[in-house]
Amino acid sequence: MQQSSVGTFEIVRAYDPACDWPEDDGLKACMEYVQWRDPKDLLLVDPSIAVPSTWVCRRLTLAQRRQVTETAHEIERLRRCFAYGIVAVKNYVDENGNTVATLTPRRNKDAGAIDDKTLEQFDEVDVLEVGSVIWAQSFLARGVKPRCQLLATSAAALDTVRYQSAVRRKNAETQQDSSSS
Repeated sequence: MQQSSVGTFEIVRAYDPACDWPEDDGLKACMEYVQWRDPKDLLLVDPSIAVPSTWVCRRLTLAQRRQVTETAHEIERLRRCFAYGIVAVKNYVDENGNTVATLTPRRNKDAGAIDDKTLEQFDEVDVLEVGSVIWAQSFLARGVKPRCQLLATSAAALDTVRYQSAVRRKNAETQQDSSSS
């Protein structure tokens, strides 16, 4: 997790299409990244192939943490963490496949959270993944390195990205073999 300006931090989803988790030691690096969100564990493809979406987040305030903890269901807690904690998304890819350089979600001025209409523009998997990291950052004492969990929804997306990485590597090897013949 990369700390940026005061009170914010940046993450890349472990299942971002720009991630490259090779089958040999890539899984170990992937699990390290999932747990600790340390950018040094993040393996990315060549930027000419794909650029990751970077989620800029902030820790929740005391009032927001109270609102979140009063919520009974875990999924709704993670949604609330996302709604309160998301600041912007760099290189955001929308539902039509268009890339927005920086998406800054609209906020409800009274609540300090993004509204439901704005929340709906994000994939649920992303909301839960990013929300879980905001949770980990917000409910620990400052300076304590948070340990994040891999949600079931994120694991399914991660499996798909790892498969796509393997196919991409295999195709690159095939092309290299055919060009050297």
